[in-house]
Amino acid sequence: MFINSLNHYIPELRISNSYFENINGLTEDWILQRTGIKTRSWAGEGENTNTMGIKACESAAEHLPYPISEVDLIVGGTYTPFDTVGTLAHSVQRHFKISGAKVFTISSACSSFVNALEIAEGYFASKA
Repeated sequence: MFINSLNHYIPELRISNSYFENINGLTEDWILQRTGIKTRSWAGEGENTNTMGIKACESAAEHLPYPISEVDLIVGGTYTPFDTVGTLAHSVQRHFKISGAKVFTISSACSSFVNALEIAEGYFASKA
């Protein structure tokens, strides 16, 4: 088993910390000093976690040494799922017609990415 390709997608729309001052009274400097965050990416019109996952996979597929239809595991990790029935991972599976893959979407707040890695690690350990 190998991880043959990793990728990401970042929306173009960027929001600075100054946006939040009128909302919650926190200044740009206050946020930056405590979090290290300068800007955030926001989904644009028509974008959601499912469409962004598909875009990331389109780029990742370019680097696979085999057809994407042969992928056997799809793990999506998101803090904010777009749909809890048609999940991020299931949307990717349907979009690329990857019928044989095991599919998981994890939504566990700030640890979603780490938990997604743990699912992949468990899959590798099981030699499924």
